[in-house]
Amino acid sequence: MVITSNRDPEELPSIFAEPLLASAAMDRLLHDAHVVIMDGDTYRNPPAHRRRRSSPTATTQEPA
Repeated sequence: MVITSNRDPEELPSIFAEPLLASAAMDRLLHDAHVVIMDGDTYRNPPAHRRRRSSPTATTQEPA
């Protein structure tokens, strides 16, 4: 099972209404889990130097 989140693991308990239940849920979810925290550029919001430039529009030729 793969579960993803855009939140830091330390932020997750504050999302739930009841801190005790949030702690219990996170404890069960993270027990024997492999947590991979990825930090870096994303495809949705790449840095300016890696963004695709918009393709030039088709040029129209003027009559001679």
